[in-house]
Amino acid sequence: MTTVARRNVGRPRKDFDSSVGILILDLLRSGYGRKLACIKAGISYTRFLRHVRADREYAEFVDMAEGSRIDACEHLLFRLVVEPSDTPIKLRAAIAYLARRDRIDAIRRSRREKARKPMAGKSKSG
Repeated sequence: MTTVARRNVGRPRKDFDSSVGILILDLLRSGYGRKLACIKAGISYTRFLRHVRADREYAEFVDMAEGSRIDACEHLLFRLVVEPSDTPIKLRAAIAYLARRDRIDAIRRSRREKARKPMAGKSKSG
């Protein structure tokens, strides 16, 4: 009995076209995270990351969309301070989101700095 290689097993591949890119940007602006936006758009997160790395202009749009989400959260916090509300849940949720966002930004900064530094201990001579 011979084994036959199985091809095209699993979910069919969906290309990253402009409609998918716009949908992901809209989802990011509305408050979804990157992974959940990819699930909603029907593409894999790794395909999204590959596209972001390949297309610098799209990467800037993604950063702007995430920035607008942070601005909306800060605006909500300001409004809750100025106009006290009966629902402290919104305030706690906004504070938790911004704290999480700060941690993520700090991790990304440290990874970028680490990638810029040449590897220590490696010499050019062999």
